[in-house]
Amino acid sequence: MKWLAPLLLIIFGYVLFGLFLGFQEVSGYLSRIGWMWWLACIGAVLLGHCLLWLRWHVDLRLLGHPLQWKDSLRIYVCGLSLIMAPARGGETLRGVWLRKLHAIPIQIGVGITLSERLLDLASALLILAWGLGEKILPAVMISGLTGALGAWLLTHPRAIRWLDQQPILRLFPYKTPRLHKIFREMLNAMSTLRKLIKPIPLLFGLLMSIGAWMLESVMLLNIFRVIGVNMELTQVASIRTVSSIAGVFSFLPAGIGTSEISSIGLAMFFGSSRAQAFTATLIIRACTVLIPFIIGATLLALNPELYRKHVNE
Repeated sequence: MKWLAPLLLIIFGYVLFGLFLGFQEVSGYLSRIGWMWWLACIGAVLLGHCLLWLRWHVDLRLLGHPLQWKDSLRIYVCGLSLIMAPARGGETLRGVWLRKLHAIPIQIGVGITLSERLLDLASALLILAWGLGEKILPAVMISGLTGALGAWLLTHPRAIRWLDQQPILRLFPYKTPRLHKIFREMLNAMSTLRKLIKPIPLLFGLLMSIGAWMLESVMLLNIFRVIGVNMELTQVASIRTVSSIAGVFSFLPAGIGTSEISSIGLAMFFGSSRAQAFTATLIIRACTVLIPFIIGATLLALNPELYRKHVNE
């Protein structure tokens, strides 16, 4: 229920924006998208999540906590109910579910979530560099190397020990025990993260993430072509990654507003009309946010042991 208000806000905002652009024109473009295209779009997004689930499943195994595929899939899909959380940070709750159902330390799930967000950002930057080429390649290379160096330094055992030994932290158990516990879990998660940014896990995670991005980009490319906009895959991939990055860094629920503005603005820059850009954005957001949220929330409702403290047997 806590995400009902953001969901209604998103729907209300789209209705208002559609009316502003011209409801008749937008509905005309939407009518070109037959049910087969809708199924194809949803299928592409779900296939992308299959790749991301595989990354999650393999990460658990690499960290020494293998699960049956059904168990890991259940927790991953239930985590999609948190896809509207700012910066998708709500998915750290998967760590709590791992501990509750399988007695796996909470830092394992939190560390994997941190790794996922870093890999999603890194893969988005790589696709963006491919899409825009020489225009931003130097900036992407510098930011990527800086981020990689920062992650390596922050997750180094010496850095973690240094943070753990700071005098101010000794006050936490007495003044703010909850904050102290959270900080300890984050330090443990950073140790977990270091194991996942080694070359082989890093390469595998990047490939899975790039695969998911490209599936969504191909889907968006076909949407544009159906409504009469000719674009290159490199341009569409740039639209998809930039809008997602903007949404994450806005720290707004589901990136509402920032994702839409960046997606529509870039689409118009590449030759789309406002109504066409809005139509394509509406479809991609429905398929990548609303549909996964509904699937995740439905499965979560069928697993009350994940969100209730006590369940009557």
